[in-house]
Amino acid sequence: MNKINNLGTYPFERLRQLLHGIPCDHEAFDLTIGEPKVAPPDFVAEIIARNDQDWNRYPPIIGTAELRETIHDWLCRRFSLSSSGTEFDVDPTCGSREGLFLLAMLTRFRAKNARNLIAMPNPGYAVYAGSARIAGAEILALDTVAGAFPTPDMLDAKSLADLRLVYLCSPDNPSGNIVPEATIRAWIMAARQHDFIVAGDECYSELYANTPPQGVLSIAAATGSFDQVICLNSLSKRSSCAGLRSGLLAGDPKIIAMIRQIKSYAGNRMPLALQKASIALWQDEAHVAVIRAHYQNNYALVQKLFGDLQGFCPIQGGMFLWLRVEDDLEAAKLFWREGGLRVLPGRYLCEPDQIAPGKNHVRVALVHDHETLMPPLETLRRLVA
Repeated sequence: MNKINNLGTYPFERLRQLLHGIPCDHEAFDLTIGEPKVAPPDFVAEIIARNDQDWNRYPPIIGTAELRETIHDWLCRRFSLSSSGTEFDVDPTCGSREGLFLLAMLTRFRAKNARNLIAMPNPGYAVYAGSARIAGAEILALDTVAGAFPTPDMLDAKSLADLRLVYLCSPDNPSGNIVPEATIRAWIMAARQHDFIVAGDECYSELYANTPPQGVLSIAAATGSFDQVICLNSLSKRSSCAGLRSGLLAGDPKIIAMIRQIKSYAGNRMPLALQKASIALWQDEAHVAVIRAHYQNNYALVQKLFGDLQGFCPIQGGMFLWLRVEDDLEAAKLFWREGGLRVLPGRYLCEPDQIAPGKNHVRVALVHDHETLMPPLETLRRLVA
């Protein structure tokens, strides 16, 4: 079977190849993957166990009405949407990754012109680029230099005319920066003028240092419409339940309806027991506060250890340190050889021909508890110096 042309190698496989054969006499510590380490609430396992009678039933592909209503209510509470004067629709997904992929697939069927252009932050989450390529789209990489997010007025007229989808991520992966409200609003207004979708990837929305970040739905609601706007979120980071594979798409009802058409043929179905656990998680905020405090403690540790370095920016949100280095590949090899630390080179999160925003950074996952994280971060600080 032939390989998919031009799909590229996933970042973690590229790192494995980079470090292969480099001797290391230290105990290995992985700082690459943003997999939550905080234990999820006990009630998750209890609810799943209580609903074992549901495993022989096909769950509805659009989720139960109770799950959709619960997600709708959470979005209204979190983003002050109850008095928006307009309505949005909700579609549960098996994690936010499924939603990102489905939106890319949708661009193949939306009537526009022959060119299918999808824009995304560079560096950014590898699934954006992978989904775009599988959808047969052309990628427009929007370089985020020094934490500044590009605005649509930086694009030429042809690119705006050909654009079908733009991914925004706030708080951003990998930088941890929150996208300014004015930037998101500018993309929304441009999307309505040029007929493309704004997809706000907000899976880190509940992990923040100070002020809760606004989402694309709250900014869209202020304009009186959810047209052309979709948000994505999940319980993976918010609730430390990455294995539950429970997420959401919400926004413009016309776009949600088209997504459901695709899902009816190829979408995943979330088991009913997991839907019931998801309902309980979306309804509970106490466990979220505990998880948020965990990351805020790690932000403080990072500030203490790295705050004096040139070019250091305090973390605004998310679960990563975007650490400035002289050369990301050489730094990753040094950290492995001299400290047993695995970090992800920044260029691996960039488009292959546009590595400039990432080649002087490495991404460091801050998922472990404060005590576990301190020794490897202290080693990293020593090696950076």
